[in-house]
Formats: sequence, structure tokens, C-alpha cells
Amino acid sequence: MYSTDKQESQRIQIVKVICTILIIFIHMNNEFTGLENGMTIITPYWLETFKYIVSECLGRAAVPLFFLFSSVLFHSRDIRYSENIKKKFRTLFVPYVMCISISIYILVFYIAQSIPAISPYFSNSDNTIRTWTWLEWIDAYIGKIADNQPFCVPLWFIRDLMILNIMGHIPQRIIGCIPKISLVIITAIWLWNLQTTVIDVQALVFWNIGILIVKYNFHMKSIDKISWKLVICIPILIILDWCCKYNIIHQFSILVYMLFIVKASDGIVKSKYKQIFIYLMQYSLFIYMFHILVLTALKKVAVRLLVQTFVVQLTEYCLFPFMTAGICVLGAILMKKICPPFYKLLVGGRK
Repeated sequence: MYSTDKQESQRIQIVKVICTILIIFIHMNNEFTGLENGMTIITPYWLETFKYIVSECLGRAAVPLFFLFSSVLFHSRDIRYSENIKKKFRTLFVPYVMCISISIYILVFYIAQSIPAISPYFSNSDNTIRTWTWLEWIDAYIGKIADNQPFCVPLWFIRDLMILNIMGHIPQRIIGCIPKISLVIITAIWLWNLQTTVIDVQALVFWNIGILIVKYNFHMKSIDKISWKLVICIPILIILDWCCKYNIIHQFSILVYMLFIVKASDGIVKSKYKQIFIYLMQYSLFIYMFHILVLTALKKVAVRLLVQTFVVQLTEYCLFPFMTAGICVLGAILMKKICPPFYKLLVGGRK
């Protein structure tokens, strides 16, 4: 039976917090649409390079790690299918569907687009709620018709996680019969980045890798045995990734970045900063769901109020993700105190 001790459980929490921050950095590097005045921002090459290293190299390890640990925790528990579906209905389905996360986004955009003073901050033509057709309304929730993501973009992760939980232990039984062949297929799918229409490749691959981790009782201590001297591979991979832009190199590099983050968690769990990460973990879902709303607001206000010099852009890129996380945590704390039942429903019954 696969089980994790207290320290490994804490390391998983630490990794999840790191990944939550990295996801904000990914979205911080997304192409900025600007405001109605059509202004453009010139970013120097060195800053683009720095953003790529943080967001597109290290940052891309975040989502795979989330799916990996979700799979490990799911397959290490002996729970009946009906009980699991009942639990996931509360922890995943309710926050996703019951107008809690997605509809809050829609409501905010709808109201904001109706107020002339702030409507320029919500002027993206794709998000003009008043002009949506019924298909666009459906797609805002499932993200499978015109786009591959719901209106609240980060929730595609929860959507795919729900699909995987509905599948139950079927993948586990298949992989249990042909583990080596499965590993070869999974590796090929990942390295060639083969996409499917039903579920994202990251979800498919690392959910199944989680099954193999449980099957062979693989733990973080095995990764700790890797020498830190191999960290020299990371800058080499980053250089190759940046210069070549080859898909296989990028996909392989992500695996190395994942190992680096997991290995780094060993140092954090033994440090005085451990409690900070464990404290933040309780708000990670709230940060995940609402960071884009906060981050987008910060970026658009900054563009209007600050001259976008190179120094300002660098400062914004480095600080805004942490400011976003802090604002989300404060929002969660206030909501938790003012209306505990609503907050509990919002985060799927989590403490």
C-alpha cells in the first residue's frame, strides 16, 4: 500500500504552493492585449529572454506537477468509485459549475463592461458578454466548443481533473497489465506533445505517471539521491530550449525542471520557511481560481498609470505575481471571516 509520511506530505504542499506562484508567472508572460487606445509596449530582447526562462521553462513544470500529485493521492487511497464521485462533486464540481468561480468572472466582466469609467479595462472583444451567443455561453463553462478553456481560464485544470476522476480506476487497471508498454507510450505522447480533443496532454500523461509511481512505490527520497551537481544541466537545457525551440527538447526539459522543484522542496521543508508555505497552501485553490482577475487588473492599471520603461516592465514582471497571490490571500481571509459558508462552498469544502 502506497503511503506518504508527514514530511513527504508537507513537501507535496510546498511543491503545490511553488507551482501556484509559477502559474501566475506563466500568465504574467501572456501576450498583453492592452486597452482601447491600441498602444503597444516595446520589450527588450534581454527581458523577453528572462521572461521565457521563468515562465516558459521553470513555469511549465507547474501544471504537470499538479496532475502528478493529484494522481498519486487518488490512486494511493482505497476508496469506492461512488464515494470518490460524491467527494469530487463537492470539492471540484460545485466550485466549477455552481456559478461560484466561472460565473463570478462573468458577472464581474458584465458589470465592468457596463460602467464607462472602467469599461476600457475589460475591452477584449472575445470577452464582451453582451454579444455572446448561446454557444459561447455554453463554452464559457466547458471550454470545448470554440476554445479549449472555460471563461475562467485556469479552471480547465479542474475540468480535466473531473474527467479523470469520472474515469475512475480504469487507467490504473490498464497500466497495471502493461506497465512497461504504457510507460513507452506515455513518454512518446509527452515528448511529441500529441494532443487529444477530450483531455489535455499534460493531464493524460502525468495522471498515468502518477499511477506508475504508486504501483512501484516511488517516493521523493529517491529524487533526493540525485546529486545537485546535475543542476548544471538546467542552464544547458534552458539555452537549448530558448535557442532551438524544438518541441522534444522543451518537453524533456520540463521533466528536468519538475525534478528540480521536487528536489528543492527537500531544502525548504527543513528550513525555517516551511510554515509559510504550509500556511499558504490552504489558500492555493482560491489563488488559482482568481489570480487572473487580479493580475489582469494590476497589469492594465499599470499600463495606464506608469510609463512602461524597461525597468518598470522588469519590476512589474517580478513583483505582480507575488502581489497577486497576496491580494488573493487577503481576499480569501476576508471572505472566510465575513461569510464562512460561502467561502467553504467556493473552495469545495476545503478548510
